[in-house]
Amino acid sequence: MRSNFSFLDGASHPAELAQRAKALGLAGFGLCDEQGLAGAVRGHVAAKEAGLRYAVGSRLTLEDGAQYLVWPTDRAGYGRLTTLLSRGRMAAPKGECNLAREAFYEAAEGWVVAALPPAGWDGDDGAGAPEARGHAMPQARGQVALQARGQATPQAHGLAMPRASGLAMPGVSGTAPANACEGP
Repeated sequence: MRSNFSFLDGASHPAELAQRAKALGLAGFGLCDEQGLAGAVRGHVAAKEAGLRYAVGSRLTLEDGAQYLVWPTDRAGYGRLTTLLSRGRMAAPKGECNLAREAFYEAAEGWVVAALPPAGWDGDDGAGAPEARGHAMPQARGQVALQARGQATPQAHGLAMPRASGLAMPGVSGTAPANACEGP
């Protein structure tokens, strides 16, 4: 999910997200702020104080519009992610981040990646399926999943899994709440 470090997209501080995760009885939570890791340290501190596991990540939007959630699995993967983000920011006007697909592919080692389907894609093999397949990263070999958009309910999860398997990808379901105070 995104924190208030994702300007105009996230509303809650990492500490509020940690408190909400604990109140919901979750074992942990993770942040994937937009084009960066700005909330990572505060998220880590908040998770530690709440006794929760924490997954640091980033939501990346490539120049071609493809979107991914990326979670480094080791220190080297974290280093590759921060290098990719730094180079993308240096190649763009202030406040922006230009990430080319080739640079993304070159850096994508030591990561778990969830490909976000194109906006409006309903998971059928009709319109949008080729674009969703194009967002897959075949060289990642099992480290890529297709994330279902919308509500994180058992029903949504049940719909996401067959749709992802139709693309020969594992599926994950999740949601991005507007703020940590929203009810379940």
